[in-house]
Amino acid sequence: ERYYRPTAVEGADERTLLSEAIFQFSATIRSATDNSILWSSGEISENWPYDYGSGQEADLEVTRRGIQSLADRMTQDYSSAPIPS
Repeated sequence: ERYYRPTAVEGADERTLLSEAIFQFSATIRSATDNSILWSSGEISENWPYDYGSGQEADLEVTRRGIQSLADRMTQDYSSAPIPS
């Protein structure tokens, strides 16, 4: 849904001292037969602070953390689902 990198600027030379990569998204699994929603992750939001010049590393890390959070939610919801009898 959204990925952005706000920055904090301080000092007379306006050099960027600290930035933050932010990744916000949600995932939905739908039925192939009727397109009904079978599962929804809700909003997932991850952030990763980084210093000037490390933006690409921050992009990779915040994405990795977001995908890991999604996998954790899917696993948690799956393991707590009732077992059909």
